[in-house]
Amino acid sequence: MRHLSSFLSGLTPLFFALDHVNYSRWMPIHIRDMKCLPDSIRDEFERGHWVLSKTKKAFSAIPFDQVHEQENASVKGSGGCDSLKECTRAKRGKGLRRKVSGQTKLPSKWMDFLCDSKNKEELFAFLTTKISESAFPPGNIVYVTSGKSVLHSNTTNSMSNCNHEEADTRIIVHMHHALQQGMRRVEVRSVLFGVMVH
Repeated sequence: MRHLSSFLSGLTPLFFALDHVNYSRWMPIHIRDMKCLPDSIRDEFERGHWVLSKTKKAFSAIPFDQVHEQENASVKGSGGCDSLKECTRAKRGKGLRRKVSGQTKLPSKWMDFLCDSKNKEELFAFLTTKISESAFPPGNIVYVTSGKSVLHSNTTNSMSNCNHEEADTRIIVHMHHALQQGMRRVEVRSVLFGVMVH
């Protein structure tokens, strides 16, 4: 296990460099989980007990990652999910579609509103546009992601487009841009427990 986590630690920077979004997000968490395993569970893994039986048939056990791939294939074949994010959206079900604009009233059933991915896309586009058009004090530079584009205020240094869906990998892109602009210290503050900077 120790050799495996060391090997995976060496691979992780490549996932970021090659823009493998899901691997770069979850591999550091996986490595941390392996390092924090209780001795009793680690011993079971080292004995080869790292497979799953989907049926009661003999010799039908398969590795966890293969089970995950089979489940992904099943979900994609039954209606289509091209990413973990998209599969999560599909599980939420369909919500109430509402056009988002400055005159739109706040929906009474907020969670139903958020279940519709088009609602969320329009809401984020509306909010990011309003933020980028706001007046900020001189010296305060603001970048805000809007879909694949990055809007900015109080600066002429634009950022290139980014196709990362996850907030934590987007943060890495923003940090890299800040360092390229001559910043020597970067602090990340997040209220989301799902954001991890490694």
